[in-house]
Amino acid sequence: QADEKFGKNSIVYVDDVLNQEALMRLLNYCQSATLFFETKVENAGGHLGAYVVDGFAPPLLFQIAEELRVALPRILGDISLRNLWSYKYTQRESGILVHKDQAKVNINLWISPNEANLEPDRGGLKIYDATQLHMPRSVTPPELQGESGRRILAEYSNLTIPFRQNRITIFDSSLPHESDVGAWAPGYTNRRISITFLFGDADTED
Repeated sequence: QADEKFGKNSIVYVDDVLNQEALMRLLNYCQSATLFFETKVENAGGHLGAYVVDGFAPPLLFQIAEELRVALPRILGDISLRNLWSYKYTQRESGILVHKDQAKVNINLWISPNEANLEPDRGGLKIYDATQLHMPRSVTPPELQGESGRRILAEYSNLTIPFRQNRITIFDSSLPHESDVGAWAPGYTNRRISITFLFGDADTED
């Protein structure tokens, strides 16, 4: 079903992707890992980042990536996993502003507890249907970055996907998107944690 829905509008989300054991292992790993040492400046969100090139590479994540490929043959097919990272957000921040990712397919996985999210209709992603804009596929042009991008994209329809624990959102990486972080309960274990898988190279894999 996800394969078919993705083919219609290049966006689909799926709930309850991981079994409970895998979900808890991944959550515990992210909450205890000491690899979240990239600090985004406040005007870029203020969150912490951990990247595969810096050691954020538990075998479970690569197992998940491979099983996603098997489960989503039409979407992922034979395209390779190009990048992998995780962000850990503060309780109240704007999150990542409008951007595109340098890949063919973006998969976001959310793993924090649902009860930590104080705004259940928010906390996830806002994805813009801006296919009519003539833009490089894998580069976010300056005019779309930050608040100016929001003003331009306000003319286009968008899909807001609320946060749910154990939900993946799959979309065409060329679609402009931004965080819709909302408000979160206090406490370290209530921080919003997202994991991003980037598949394929936008410039070479069709």
